[in-house]
Amino acid sequence: MISVAAKSDMTDAALFKPPVFNLQPPDPRLANWLKKYPPSVFSERLYQSIELMERYSIDLAIDLIGQLDVIDQLGEWRSARKLCQALSFQPHFSSALGWLLERLIETGCIEARTHGDTRSYRLRRAPWRPELARRPGDSWRAAAGQGVQAPYQQSGPGAADAPNRRS
Repeated sequence: MISVAAKSDMTDAALFKPPVFNLQPPDPRLANWLKKYPPSVFSERLYQSIELMERYSIDLAIDLIGQLDVIDQLGEWRSARKLCQALSFQPHFSSALGWLLERLIETGCIEARTHGDTRSYRLRRAPWRPELARRPGDSWRAAAGQGVQAPYQQSGPGAADAPNRRS
């Protein structure tokens, strides 16, 4: 059962705006680590693309977790396996679900703990509403100064289907 506070947080999820995408220059130590490689291999454009994809993957994870109703189950500590059971997902989906949850830890929305071999997750605060509802690439092109192509966004039949739920 989800706590009243967590349910209230989810009701207010639309109030949280995504953090502004503020592309920082690469860590100065990076140049030293990559000095044995040709400069064209690890260019500024590649760095910017990686940063954009990182942000996109976090927003996509937030969106998927929301569509799968996982957030509503995180009022108490639960492992990916327990979440799969609670949501009637196939057990083999737990590794993918764990990966999605791990993506959200760095946002501060979810916290994790490990007890023995079990990693469990709990909601700290509602995540922001991802900006994936816009036309594919709008916010990403703007953030990249229109110089970097938008990351791939899947669309069409089955794009938003939940993992095979058990009947």
